[in-house]
Amino acid sequence: MDDRYEIRGKIGQGGIGAVYRAFDKRMNREVAIKRIVQEKGKEKGTDEESEATRQMTKEAGALAALQHPHIVTVYDVGIDEDGPYVVMELLTGKTLDEVVTRAPMTGTDFREFCLQTQEALIAAQDLGIVHRDLKPGNVMLTWLPSGKFQVKIVDFGLAKFSPKASLQTLDQQDSIYGSIFYMAPEQFERVPLDSRTDMYAIGCVYYFTLTGKNPFDGDTGPQVMAAHLGHVVTPLNELRPDLPRWLCDWVMWHINRLPTDRPTDARQSLQVFLQNDAAPLQVQMSEPVKPAQPAPPMRPRLIVPGGGPGPTPTSPAVVTTAAPMVAPPSTQTMPQPLLPPEGSLPSIHTTSVHLVAAAASSDSATEAIPVAIPVAEAIPVASMVPTGPLSAGGSALTPTRRPPTSPAPAPAAAPAPAPRAQATATRQATATKQASATRPAPTQVPTPAKPSKKPMIFSLLGTTLALLAVGLFFVYKKIEETKREDAFKALLTSAVDPKTTEVALKKTDLDRLIRSMVTESNLGERQKVTKSLALGKSTDGENIDARVLELALDPETPAERREEVFREVIVPRKNPAALPSLMNFIRESKDEACLYSAILAATPYAGDEQFSDFLNILKIAQNDQTRTAAEQALKEILGKSQNAPGMKKSLNDQYSTTANPDFQRSLKKILGP
Repeated sequence: MDDRYEIRGKIGQGGIGAVYRAFDKRMNREVAIKRIVQEKGKEKGTDEESEATRQMTKEAGALAALQHPHIVTVYDVGIDEDGPYVVMELLTGKTLDEVVTRAPMTGTDFREFCLQTQEALIAAQDLGIVHRDLKPGNVMLTWLPSGKFQVKIVDFGLAKFSPKASLQTLDQQDSIYGSIFYMAPEQFERVPLDSRTDMYAIGCVYYFTLTGKNPFDGDTGPQVMAAHLGHVVTPLNELRPDLPRWLCDWVMWHINRLPTDRPTDARQSLQVFLQNDAAPLQVQMSEPVKPAQPAPPMRPRLIVPGGGPGPTPTSPAVVTTAAPMVAPPSTQTMPQPLLPPEGSLPSIHTTSVHLVAAAASSDSATEAIPVAIPVAEAIPVASMVPTGPLSAGGSALTPTRRPPTSPAPAPAAAPAPAPRAQATATRQATATKQASATRPAPTQVPTPAKPSKKPMIFSLLGTTLALLAVGLFFVYKKIEETKREDAFKALLTSAVDPKTTEVALKKTDLDRLIRSMVTESNLGERQKVTKSLALGKSTDGENIDARVLELALDPETPAERREEVFREVIVPRKNPAALPSLMNFIRESKDEACLYSAILAATPYAGDEQFSDFLNILKIAQNDQTRTAAEQALKEILGKSQNAPGMKKSLNDQYSTTANPDFQRSLKKILGP
């Protein structure tokens, strides 16, 4: 790789390669570098392999032209001895699956999420790019300084030219298995793919975003594939009855079994979304507004499982009944608004209350009463009645509001009075006017309150009590979160106290410590975490040593963090049961820093069976640190072995036959004078 990029650690492993954090020396910025996995079975240097690499680089370079605020930016592409790599924008945020793990999205946040993702897909499809691997792990949410979240789709187009991803096998327990929850049926059937494939995948992502569940699920890869091919799915409106019906229909439109029943592309999908969003009285999804054409306008066919066949082109769906009562969502957790990361300023783009005016009418004036109510995703209820004549070819009905009740007709005018009576009335009116000028006007009696005000008062009282209850709930929740945070901080503080010899850990504490070991960037805070793990003792039966060892041996754990776990946690915990796993890592690892720390952790428990392993490590060691650790391990084995004479004879034989001067010096140190 060009000296321009300095690798600073591994971020993670994906289905089409590994991602590294790096520093661009020329541009003085941090970047992400993805190594593309090349297809197994191709020898390096062959014409076939060279052509594949050339094509990968050509197509990755084309992605650099895809500049969009909601797509991760590609800065550079290149090839070195390890194959192709792509240099991309480094994002700091959370993947969609991490966000939805906390709670599904609210309708308000989902609207913004849809607008941003659809804009990104439109930009890519205009360039003829198909993602092929859209899933929550490839959608990131970052937060702007104002508190507004911003969608970023990653790996855009890389799946198209990654041989590993295109295989789409079902027996790999990695990202390929994670991807099949969002793969379109045609991807299993190995037929040509187009933009409608991405429409299916993003529809599955939308379903997951609103429910926290995959639309097509199963315990194994074949079960998930069968759910896709058999179209076994629960309609979204059954899980989220609090959302507008048209929105649920819009999401389900994307995941129809046949490509012809889905949106043709993201542009059409967004057009239908915006049209329905601008017409709040619509209960079911309606066709997009199109210019007049000779033929009747075609509405995208909407096939919702359990809802009967989709509407015909000439008869758009019309609802003639009021919307049902809104039931609570059926998701695993209640939807929650997306908030900026902890420690950030609150967002200026969202608020938990709106001010509305409740009119209180009286005989003399209308008084506006401001009332604070929480934002809610309510479905407007309106009576829909057909207007206009029925056409011969079918009903051409237009949903409209039911017209208001006409006021009662005014009473007929009284007959005109006779001239004499009219004169008498005129004299009486003049006398009354003169009398009123000389005496004060009588006090006007207030008009009694109309009966309609009482329901309004009770409604306002109910709203106030509901708001108070909600406010108390969030206050209680905040207090509990503060208590948990304070307890965790106290745990970390006690761990670094020289007098502390043991830290009591329950599973939730252990989970957070292990998560912090990977994500915490502050060295001082990470030292508190490693100390807590080193001194930790389970209070609920959780196996701390197994969890820590799993973290150290996980290939997705960044190398520098893995080395810290070996050195700062596993070594001081002194658990002999870790020896077999440590020796497997020592035999296979090529990471010198981690290898050194793993040898230190294994040495106290190594015996005759490990002698040959450490001798082989000594032969191939490339740096002094690893060589010194292997020497120390061999010395300790010799010091406590009953077969020490035979081992020393083997070392002398190696010394006399090897041509490696470093190996000779190490053997001399072990054998002594």
